Amino acid sequence: MVRGCPNNSCREGTGLAGDEPGRGYLAGVTAEAFKEIEGLDNIDRGRLGLTFTHTPTRWLTHRLTLGGDFTNNESSDYFPRGSNAGFGFPQGIKFVANDQSAFVTADYSATGTANLSKRLAVQSSAGVQYYRKKYTEISGQGEGFPIRGVNTVSGGGLRQGFEDPNFNFENKTVGLYGQEQLAWDNSLFLTGALRGDDNSAFGVNYNFVVYPKISAAWVVTDAGLFRRSNLLSTLKLRAAWGSAGQQPNSFAAVQTYGPSVGGSGTPTVTPLNVGNPDLKPEVTREIEAGFDASLLRDRVTLEATYYKKVTRDGIFSALSSPSSGFPGNRFINIGRFTNHGFEFAVDGSPIDRERLRLHLRATLATNKNRIDVLGQDTPIPNTGVGQLVGAYNVAGFPMGSFFFQKVVSATLVAPGQVSNVMCEGGTNFGKGDGSAVPCAGAPFIYSGNPTPTWLSSLSGDISRIPGRPLDGGRQPWRCPHFLQRFQGRRGADRPHLRGLFPTRGVRSHRAHEGRVRQAP
Repeated sequence: MVRGCPNNSCREGTGLAGDEPGRGYLAGVTAEAFKEIEGLDNIDRGRLGLTFTHTPTRWLTHRLTLGGDFTNNESSDYFPRGSNAGFGFPQGIKFVANDQSAFVTADYSATGTANLSKRLAVQSSAGVQYYRKKYTEISGQGEGFPIRGVNTVSGGGLRQGFEDPNFNFENKTVGLYGQEQLAWDNSLFLTGALRGDDNSAFGVNYNFVVYPKISAAWVVTDAGLFRRSNLLSTLKLRAAWGSAGQQPNSFAAVQTYGPSVGGSGTPTVTPLNVGNPDLKPEVTREIEAGFDASLLRDRVTLEATYYKKVTRDGIFSALSSPSSGFPGNRFINIGRFTNHGFEFAVDGSPIDRERLRLHLRATLATNKNRIDVLGQDTPIPNTGVGQLVGAYNVAGFPMGSFFFQKVVSATLVAPGQVSNVMCEGGTNFGKGDGSAVPCAGAPFIYSGNPTPTWLSSLSGDISRIPGRPLDGGRQPWRCPHFLQRFQGRRGADRPHLRGLFPTRGVRSHRAHEGRVRQAP
């Protein structure tokens, strides 16, 4: 947060109460202080992908795909000694960190196809997949520089190094899948699949999870029921039901300890995470239905989808019992929550001439989520920043909703002093009833949804058609996305906090979506 000056009392040189480095604000930093910060990032990233395909017979195909994504990030933040009000480092400090991440995948599949009759074809697939994610971070800091201008960690009077286990982890997933697809007249398609996953972050008492999937698609215009026309080029109806999952974070199920110093100065350990041996993945079952259509000789395409998702065994962070001897939070599986909404997309080319093409795309997605069952009587606060801004998980409300004591009236006694402060009454962690009660005993009232209930976008590009230069044969030109992209958001009562909560676009706008790769 960068703060400015809320009124004339904080103007520099006025000598009034607000004429100080904080400019009258209680939190945040001034723009002048930001100018003295030096932040650097040096990122190296490499990607690798290999695919091997073997077709021993006309009906059988083997495929092996290997992939890797490797990143190395060296970063530093330097706060010089001197006037940097608001940061809390008057003697100066420098942070350095080296982050390394590696994602490795291996996917083997075998696919067999056969024509059982002139109208019926079948395709069978099976495979195994392996995913490995590794992340390491080593950081250090030097604080308390003797003079202004010293800008190294070793120049600080107090030096520290860190290798936090929360930022040093390795996660592995092994999955097996099988899929069967039937095609009738190359217009009606039925697919059934089954996938099983085992993940290194599961609790020791939970070993394997299975996800089924069923889908159907019917290309109506290929079924011979009616002829194609200039108005309707193609029409496909589709529906699907399936299950997916979201695995826990690394070490979420493991009981951990951290280093400490004993009373006599000897090294020892202290409890950190109590763990949960029964921790299992969130399991989401989803049903969706929709259609795809192309109009006006494929110059306009439409996509429409309705979806409903029900997630059980949601992974929440809850306070540990004091009797366990472990501080902080522990991850548990509780509750059931629902997401549902519509997704629309329209693509069109209003200009499609011999030398010029204009393409436009408009999207609209709606989403509403609700916690149906929490699994306990007391609300579960969001951890991290969400807890600081009053975000809670409460049955009957959207996930991470805001609950505050709402002030409805007060008497101004003097500048900066009020009395007789009254707040809205109602049910604690529920809705207000419009009454006024003293704030000392006022309930926490529902104050808004952290995620938007709809998202929209409009984008476009203009280009020449290949082989048709616009400039007499000189270099071709292209002006991608010449229209300013915009988004409309509704229902996000704290828009400046939207980075703290999941908000996604069309086909991925569904809040808290947890997907595990299904059979291709």
